[in-house]
Amino acid sequence: MTDYSSSHKRLFRLAFVHRTPWVLMALLSFLSAATIIVLMHGLSIAIDAVFMQQTPLALVQPALVLIAGAIAVRGILFWIHEILAQKTASQIKARLREQLFGKIQQLGPAWTETQNSGDLAATAVEGVEKLDTYYARFIPAAIHMAVVPVVIVIAVFLIDWLSGLILLITGPLIPVFMSLIGMRARQQVQRQWATLRYLSSHFLDAVQGLRTLKLFTREDRKHTEIEHISNRFRVSTMGVLKIAFLSGFVLELFASLATALVAVEIGVRLIEGHIVFQVGLFVLLLAPEYYLPFRMFGAQHHAGMEGSESAGRVFAILDTNALTQKVIFNGGIDVQKTSDFQQLLQIEYSEPVKSRDYLQDKTAAAATEEQAGSPSVTVVFENVTFTYPGKSYPVLSNCSFMLPKGTKTALVGVTGSGKTTILRLLTRQLAPDSGWITLGGMPTTKTDDGAWLEKMAVVNQTNWFFDDTILANIQAARPNATYEEVVSASKVSGAHEFIQKLPDGYLTGTGEFAARFSGGERQRISIARALLKDTPILILDEPSSALDPESEDRINRALDELMVSKTVFLIAHRLSTVQKADNILVLEDGRIAAQGTHTYLRANCKLYEQMVSAYAS
Repeated sequence: MTDYSSSHKRLFRLAFVHRTPWVLMALLSFLSAATIIVLMHGLSIAIDAVFMQQTPLALVQPALVLIAGAIAVRGILFWIHEILAQKTASQIKARLREQLFGKIQQLGPAWTETQNSGDLAATAVEGVEKLDTYYARFIPAAIHMAVVPVVIVIAVFLIDWLSGLILLITGPLIPVFMSLIGMRARQQVQRQWATLRYLSSHFLDAVQGLRTLKLFTREDRKHTEIEHISNRFRVSTMGVLKIAFLSGFVLELFASLATALVAVEIGVRLIEGHIVFQVGLFVLLLAPEYYLPFRMFGAQHHAGMEGSESAGRVFAILDTNALTQKVIFNGGIDVQKTSDFQQLLQIEYSEPVKSRDYLQDKTAAAATEEQAGSPSVTVVFENVTFTYPGKSYPVLSNCSFMLPKGTKTALVGVTGSGKTTILRLLTRQLAPDSGWITLGGMPTTKTDDGAWLEKMAVVNQTNWFFDDTILANIQAARPNATYEEVVSASKVSGAHEFIQKLPDGYLTGTGEFAARFSGGERQRISIARALLKDTPILILDEPSSALDPESEDRINRALDELMVSKTVFLIAHRLSTVQKADNILVLEDGRIAAQGTHTYLRANCKLYEQMVSAYAS
């Protein structure tokens, strides 16, 4: 049994848990068929009487009343049928979505952390929503097709068996042609839904990691990826529509030819006198109504395929058993899968640079920069004031300080003093209300974000990881970096040891939020990413906060070696990390209250001494 047919059967079982609405729809279809027969019978009698028998119009008023009544009843039946179908579809969707959310809650965070949020959101929202047309259009059309043609063909057989035989033979051929075309359309729908899921997960991943993309100036690259996936989704959607339109054309053509066949057969027999005009006209009027349910079902067959395909993922989640099924990380990506993703994106990246030792490369680059007399990378905050929207007081007020080139500067302050705001201003996430921020003598107003951020590497307390491989996450800092350079940076940060023990090494998927790794492991990968960027300015937002003492000491020693030629800005929350800083800035009430070495501040700054004493206790 294929997944497609299995999904169809489960959707039908889900629909017929409560059979009353569908029985009512079948009854409405039967009444609609009866109404059609009455309507066409009245029309044939009226036309025959007026045009063939020359009967005065006043004498056919009963037939006209019958026609008007049948039209009104048919409209009312259609209205009731639509309301019942929409209401039933809404109830089934609500019940299915409730089951889905209940299952996700039952599986718990241990399971959801291994899944992609974009994929789950697309399944719970778009996937379930696609079942609206399945239950409100596809199944009602199937019921209508099963009832109306049967009633009509029986009525035709009772008055003209030859026409009834033609209808009986030609009618079922329409679903056969529809199925042949549907085989091709099914592949297109599967491809479209898979692309939509990937696009949803990729887009959400990009939105959630926008800050990281901004800091590493990779938003253009991510924009290109999303553009390529969106274009692939557009192509697949147009392919589905092309086949759907082709299917509609074939069904309309075949129904027209079949109706024409009935008309020719009746015309020939009418000329030869083998059938009376009223009966022939009655059968001819019923013929289009006989084929109409088949055409309607064919038109909704596309909705049935979409619903079945989207339901496959819903049922996969509902069938998941967290107690017996091994948890598979959604981010687990092997070499072949990575290759498939690259083929999907169809993005041509620049040629990787030649492999070389990371530390030697950094030292050589620094020496070249000094010999060339490169511009200073000193950072200056001058009278910077910033107020968050909706706040009545500024977070920073005339804040001024300097980060001299090649020095290690630490910023300390109580919670809410503005440390994070300074970091966001420095990384161009916020713009100051007044004052100046300069980098190498160039103010923010005269430098674009890309050129500004290319000189900085940032390691935050909480770093974002994209749902990709470890290698791809580290290479986000420098996409053209070679594998050897990634490994070299990982060795310095201490991440190489645990990465090489993973089943797929650097090709192991991180999953969303890198949930499969500990806080310390995530931080080491983040530091490796920042080191790979190799910028003159290194910003550390307490990078060792999630590490054990041994790892913290190892990383601090490695960072000490790499900070020699860099301008380092350390946002400190643990005072044990700032004692070796060349200069310590004490932030109080939005201003720099004092600055100096650890020893100087303990002797001359009461606030700093209180913070040290509180930390020690």
